[in-house]
Amino acid sequence: LGSTKMQKVTASHQDSPHMEMNHGLRWAYPVAYDWGTLVDNYDTARAGKDPLGDYREAAAMALGRTKDAVILDACTGAAMSGTNGSTSNAFPAGNVIAADNQGFTFDKLNRLTKALRANYAFEREDIYFVHDAHALMQLISDVYASHKDYVQTVEALRDGRLPGNRFMNMTWICIEPRKGAPTAGAASGDNDWGIPYNATTDVTSCIAFSASRIGLAVVNEGEFDFDPKRSDKKFNPYLYLKFDAGAVRRE
Repeated sequence: LGSTKMQKVTASHQDSPHMEMNHGLRWAYPVAYDWGTLVDNYDTARAGKDPLGDYREAAAMALGRTKDAVILDACTGAAMSGTNGSTSNAFPAGNVIAADNQGFTFDKLNRLTKALRANYAFEREDIYFVHDAHALMQLISDVYASHKDYVQTVEALRDGRLPGNRFMNMTWICIEPRKGAPTAGAASGDNDWGIPYNATTDVTSCIAFSASRIGLAVVNEGEFDFDPKRSDKKFNPYLYLKFDAGAVRRE
């Protein structure tokens, strides 16, 4: 939905105004994911411990990583719009802070917060900043990290002691880069989870976003099914997890 503005009242008894609103439509295409594993009865008996709980926990963590990947891909990927979803909207180049052969510095962080404030992002809701451990270490090594205004907060962020991992009015989330080698500017690699990494330029992209600016279309938010005795697998228990969702950048 586009922005609008009020008009001045210049006379008495004027007609009531009608402001045409600019409506836009963006498309999120859900993708189905699943996971499943057997719990071997012989192995369980030999181990003396039922691994089902550990398997369920591992699957839940995989589900969380998949959700992260769906959202991160939407942050920087092409957003489809139009009546039939046929118009591709690339990530705006003006929203990129160039690497400039430097690591993550306080100068870049200040430029990021300036750009967010210029778009009134902080006035709408919380901002999430997704980075990797290397970027955080680069920031801590920056000359300004020793400044009296930053030193205590930076140390707390490094040690995980910062309440809510909040710094400069953003919630910081550490996710390691993808190990694959995507093409320049792409947000996909050989593995399916992590922030974008370009092996050609050796640049990892950190991402800042507002939750309301990412549209999430969830068909199935993550549902476990359990069959205690699969007759086709020697009556071994079977654990199954499914997830179906897509996301799109709303602006």
